[in-house]
Amino acid sequence: MTQNFGDVSILVDGLDECGKATVIVVKLLASLNQKTLNIRTLSLSRIEQHIKDVLTDYPKISIAARSSDLKLYVA
Repeated sequence: MTQNFGDVSILVDGLDECGKATVIVVKLLASLNQKTLNIRTLSLSRIEQHIKDVLTDYPKISIAARSSDLKLYVA
């Protein structure tokens, strides 16, 4: 299916909420990031050691809401 498109981006939020299948899901998503494929993935999760253990070669960016962000959202 992905061959029908120039680039495919897959965004998955909540990897830490996959329960017992978390490691399997993370490994599957990581396997899609190959130079021979036109797929890029972005995975979002809370910091969980078993996820970090699988994604050792991937860059990590830490984000957190600040009270000013929450005040702006509520307004």
